[in-house]
Parts: sequence; structure tokens; C-alpha cells
Amino acid sequence: NRNLKFYAYAIGYSSEDLCIKQSEVLKKINDFGFKTNSLSRICSCFNEIIENFNHLERIRSKLEYDIDGVVHKVNNINLQSRLGNISKSPRWAIAQKLPSDKVETKIISIDVQVGRTGAITPVARLQQVTVGGVVVSNASLHNDDEIKRKDIRVNDIVVLERAGDVIPHILEVVKSKRLLDSKSFIFPLTCPSCGSKLLKQNDDAIIRCSNTNFCNAQIIERIKHFISRDAMNIEGLGEKQIEVFFNKGILQKIPDIYNLYKIKEQLIKEKGFGVKSINNLLQSIENSKENYLDKVIFGLGIRFVGKKTSRILALNFNSLYDLINLIINEQIYENSLSEIDQIGEKSINELYKFFKDNNNFKIVEELLTYIKPKQIEKPEIVGNVVGKKIVFTGTLEKISRSEAKNIAENKGAIVSSSISKNIDFLIIGDNPGSKKKKAIELGIQILTEEEWINLING
Repeated sequence: NRNLKFYAYAIGYSSEDLCIKQSEVLKKINDFGFKTNSLSRICSCFNEIIENFNHLERIRSKLEYDIDGVVHKVNNINLQSRLGNISKSPRWAIAQKLPSDKVETKIISIDVQVGRTGAITPVARLQQVTVGGVVVSNASLHNDDEIKRKDIRVNDIVVLERAGDVIPHILEVVKSKRLLDSKSFIFPLTCPSCGSKLLKQNDDAIIRCSNTNFCNAQIIERIKHFISRDAMNIEGLGEKQIEVFFNKGILQKIPDIYNLYKIKEQLIKEKGFGVKSINNLLQSIENSKENYLDKVIFGLGIRFVGKKTSRILALNFNSLYDLINLIINEQIYENSLSEIDQIGEKSINELYKFFKDNNNFKIVEELLTYIKPKQIEKPEIVGNVVGKKIVFTGTLEKISRSEAKNIAENKGAIVSSSISKNIDFLIIGDNPGSKKKKAIELGIQILTEEEWINLING
């Protein structure tokens, strides 16, 4: 009825190995009866890739559907597996965007918004304009440096595009159309929400509100983040409703979400709600009480602790209490966050800063009286290195370091980045450096690359 068409491009899961090449996957999908895009092409060198991209750019306007770019993929599926994935994308595929449509419009005003981490983001309010088939009236200006670099001012005529054909982005100001009495935009010195002083750290491009715990705008944004789909996934509570509930004193902090059932009759009378919608909301809140640990950690909205870092923490700690205890009582424990592979220094600093803040600690403590986070589901793995803590050092000959880490984790090992007495094995390549010396001092078993390969395949 809606005249929808679908081009298949990959197989998500198969009970057996069907193909060894991406091109064969497409042929197999066609054999199954699905349609694949006829413009797919195998390229044997970089020049052919560029030539194919340029060809698609030329014929873009003649296609029966919209495209915003081309995805270049490694054809060999075994190589795809070896290259692996990072948190948001595969290493074996890369998107190359086509040039975006550009239009001119006028900046009506520049407002500033306060995010959950206190980040102050300037937003341009635009004269409505259609670009790439979408009506646009707002565009983020990112930060004060961006405004100064492009010299963006109220009443300017600007060139607008949708970056990647998605996000509205101001490319430049049309200086020839600027008004004679135009004045430079002056970034505020105080928070538009709470009036506190705005600060900028030396290594940070973002200006932030200094009132971390008691800025209303930050609290509201944290509640919005907590219930979002990638966090606790509580459905039925919109952003505008959260703002209304905060202003009415119904939601003042994250744990208050779990007390909404106490005022059910009052909520039913609220604008935009009814019996059914409130029942659905309360059921969604109830379901969230046993969410997975990584969703809870991510939902707390700690700076530099995204979905991937939250998952790594959830794999290394059985509960939120274990993580908090390590941070609060760090001197009691032999291990530390710095030993966990792929947890960076910035993330560690923010985790310590967050949980050692008394206000945050009390909120999390109260939250844990309502929810019981589940341990993240770990695949059942058997082998010689399951649960063993290992460190790699030096240059490996047969495989890259990142591939070695990936294999080790798939075999159930825990990869660390630093040596301590809790480490089971140190795997050394050429030029192992100081880690080997420290491992000898601590009596840690040292394996060559060959010995490690034999161990995991034994």
C-alpha cells in the first residue's frame, strides 16, 4: 500500500558459512529472491574506487531513490572478520559521502542551550528553508570558537547544508549581504539557566556551567538521558513532559522516576496523558528496574562514559556496587580502573570525579534502592584462557596487536594494559620494554607469541 521497496545488502546471521566474499553474499541474496542494488561493483584498486564514486555522483540525480554516499567494503569475508569492528562501525567498511545540497537562509537569533554535562551549545534560529527535502529552522553552532572562526552574527545570510544529508550545518557567512550595523555575537558569561559562572578548561573547546549539581537545565537533561532508548529505554515520558514535571516539582532527580506510581491519579489529569498512557508509562518504568548493568552505567550520563565504555565496565564488574566500592575505597583494592583495557584516562578521571561527588553518590545510592541491574550476558566460552588476565607488549610478528586482543577476548581472556600482580600472563613480541622487567619482578608467567598461540589453540 505504501509502495515501499527494499534493497538487501548483507546477511545478519547464518547457521552456516554461505560465502567467502561480499559479492557472493549479494548473489546468494538474489538467489533467495530478494533485490540487491545493481550499482554494486567490485573494484581492484584505489583508482577504480574513486572512478566508481565519481560515476555515482554523476548519475545521482537520475536515480529513482535518494542516496547520500557510497560504502566501500572489503570483499573477502575472512578479512572482514580479522579487521573486526569498533563500537559504532566496522573496520572493513567506510562511507564516503556525496556533496550535500546547499541553500542560503537568514539567522533570526542565536540562543544557547545547556546540556547534561553543563556544555553550553549555541544554536542558530533560522528563517525556515528547505534543504535536501527537509524543512530546517535550527542549526547547532557547536561552540564559541566556531562562531568566532566563521564570524557568525544575528541577521547574517548564511550558506546552509545538511552534513551527510542529515544534520543542518552552517558552512559560511555571505559577507556581501551583511547589514552595515551588524555586531559580533557576544557569548554569555553566566549560565542562562542558573546564572552561575561559565568556565572553559584549557584543553576543552566547550564552555561549561560551573554549577554541576544544582543547575536545573543540567538536571533536566540528565533525566532525559537516563530514560532514553540507549539507556534505560523508558517509553511514554517525552522531553517536554519531563520539563513540565520538573517545573511542577514532580521530577527533581533521576530516582523520582520510580515514585511516579504514587501519584498515578494526579498524572492521569496532566495534559497529554490518560489512563492508558499512564499505565503504559508505569509498566515501562517497572520493566526498567531489571535492566542490564551497562544500560544503567550509560544512563547516569557520566562524561566520557559512552555505550562502549559502559559495556566494558559492565563486563569487568558484577554490580554497580563493585564499581563504586573500587572508586571510593581504591586503596583497599589491588586492581584499578587503569588496568582495564580500552578504558581511557579521561573516562577514568570522570568516573572518579562522578562517584566521589557526594551529591552524585547519594542519587546513585537512592536509585539502587529501586532498581536491580542485571549482569551483562557473557557468551559461554571454554578454553585454557577463560577468565585469565593478560597483557600484550612488544611487536607481534604473525598478527597485529589489536587483532591479538580481539582473539584473546573472544577466547574469554581479560586484556589489560598494565602489569600488576593480578595478571596471569604477559605475552611478549619484539622489543617488550619495561613491562617484561616488571613481570619478572612480580613472578608473572611470560609467553612468547608462539607459546600464546599454542595455548589458546590447545
